[in-house]
Amino acid sequence: MSHISKTVAKIIHQLYNDGDLDKGTLAKLRTANSLLSRDATAIWPLLFENIEDKQDLSQTGEPSFAETAIFTALRAYAIYQQGTEESVFKHSDDWRENHSLFQAFGRLRSDPDFTDSLDKRVSNVLTSLNFQSAENSITQLVRILKSKGQGGQIDFAQLGEDLYRFQFSSESARQVTLKWGQDYYWNNLKDNQE
Repeated sequence: MSHISKTVAKIIHQLYNDGDLDKGTLAKLRTANSLLSRDATAIWPLLFENIEDKQDLSQTGEPSFAETAIFTALRAYAIYQQGTEESVFKHSDDWRENHSLFQAFGRLRSDPDFTDSLDKRVSNVLTSLNFQSAENSITQLVRILKSKGQGGQIDFAQLGEDLYRFQFSSESARQVTLKWGQDYYWNNLKDNQE
């Protein structure tokens, strides 16, 4: 587990607090559009006290790659956790457990009436090299996944790691989107059908 995914997992466990959710902070996370948003101030204590490496903190007032990735993963978690008492987070080191966000999106493809529109939305993420565009599209897809109620538990810590790597260069963004595309398009229901 990387330092980014560890940080995301640790903060999610603190927000979930064994079922006694920090609803105020989660609500602020859902409404914050960026780490610089006023509402995001509610997550700053948890975020900054859990970032282990000072180099991951902003040196300029512009959010760092680490801060942005962690915040975005936490925001996706807050959107998906809303109205649910059971934890929606599950960390998995085994890709076969089907807990990635894009595997959850892929499971929605089983609805033929929804596949074309979902494929278009996911394609917007997979073809993007712009972090903000990918972030906005992922947020909208998480809202759709939440509304469909079929996503199961998701590894938001891995999402944080992916978002961190996405920001390094156009090549690393393409590597991340290749992974997401594999998770989305590969029929992860095959194992259950055999």
